[in-house]
Amino acid sequence: MAYITRNYVMELKDTLQSWSEPWPDVLVVDGSEWHLLMLKNLTAYTQAMQEVLHILQNVVPPSTFILWVSPPPRYEKKWHKPELPPEWIRIYDRVAQELGFYKPKGPAYHLDLYQMGLDCLPWCTTEDGVHVTSTVNEVLLQQIANMFALRQAWPVAKSLVTPATA
Repeated sequence: MAYITRNYVMELKDTLQSWSEPWPDVLVVDGSEWHLLMLKNLTAYTQAMQEVLHILQNVVPPSTFILWVSPPPRYEKKWHKPELPPEWIRIYDRVAQELGFYKPKGPAYHLDLYQMGLDCLPWCTTEDGVHVTSTVNEVLLQQIANMFALRQAWPVAKSLVTPATA
């Protein structure tokens, strides 16, 4: 399994383009949301995300199980960046959805860290209001393990529910 996290979506694109090793069975990538914090350019982010999507659809082999981790929520009482309100996270996350990153339309399964952390604010974010706590990360890892286990079990499960042909 490979977990790729990059601060900027252009770095993610470059990493995927220059991949020289065999592709892993599981590829976990994130939304590179620091792009929005530092550059605040939705158009450039969308263009770079289109390039990432092209790579995921046309370069990464279909046998690679792709998991896309969306960014966590920002806790407004801890997040002190008025120039970047917490709702921007959802705007940037929508780019991946609208471009077609997620199944069934796209190549990736979506792990929504935003939804996972939203119900437990303020307890699920660190003091800076930006990062999630280790507990949320552990839940995320458990979800990844469960999804991979389901992927391994799918052929067996499918044979159990598909009527035998004569």
